Amino acid sequence: MFQNLKIRTKLLLMIAVPVLGMIVFSIYNARKDYAVLEGLVQTQKLTALAVQVGELSHQIQKERGYTSGYLNAKGTKFREELTGQRAKVDHEIEAVAAFLEKNEASVVVVKPSLDAAASAIAKLKETRSGIDTLQVTGAQAYTFYTGLINSYMDVVAAVATTSGKREVMRQATAYYSFVKAKEETGKERAALNAVLAADVLDQEKLQRTMTILAAQQDYLDLFRKFGSPQALAAYEEKAKAPVFGKVEEIRGAVLSRGLSGHFGIPAESWFPVITEKIDTMKQVEDVLTTTS
Repeated sequence: MFQNLKIRTKLLLMIAVPVLGMIVFSIYNARKDYAVLEGLVQTQKLTALAVQVGELSHQIQKERGYTSGYLNAKGTKFREELTGQRAKVDHEIEAVAAFLEKNEASVVVVKPSLDAAASAIAKLKETRSGIDTLQVTGAQAYTFYTGLINSYMDVVAAVATTSGKREVMRQATAYYSFVKAKEETGKERAALNAVLAADVLDQEKLQRTMTILAAQQDYLDLFRKFGSPQALAAYEEKAKAPVFGKVEEIRGAVLSRGLSGHFGIPAESWFPVITEKIDTMKQVEDVLTTTS
């Protein structure tokens, strides 16, 4: 049959086969390139989400610290600071909500973690009311805020596991480890703020503080394992700031007196010092969103 075709037709058929193959190959590559591009866009959006959630967690950490001092001082201290900090938290909650609404399709892969965080944040207004009237204890408030922050840390962890690329996973793990170390530092702020406001350290608070300090070290060790040389250098440079030594000095003074109490250190002097350290760590966290 092929022999009976005209030469022109034979030539067209001979050309058509490789051309058709090239078209199929081009379509395949185009679809592959589009999938890669789509994956990159999703990674970019998820990274942006991690940054947004990190900022919200940072502000909630401060609210937890002020709340701890307020409750342990029976409402006589930190009232004004707490009110101002709540406004900052509310602003960040709105920012995260706006981001999620705008990028709903890109963040669907971490929806279970986002739903859990939304469930936790829904209880914030009621908890604040209980704090204002001193119906919520310091321990209850600490547990609530820590659980709330952990729910957002779970979102960051979920983001870290969405990429199949080894380098992206390494960067995400370094970032997650560092923000967890910063969260443990935030816990230390709240814990010692309560101790200094009451001027008493009991066995339960001592144990909590030691657990917090151990967790800080564990997460920093993990960060050092996965962080890039640039990221580690950024942290080590910031850690040279005098405020890091000042925090250790106050912490050491508290732990040295231990259960004896009567520390002679106003809570109002501890809070700005540890907050300056945490804010310095936040600067490193911001660096990690661009290079890890």
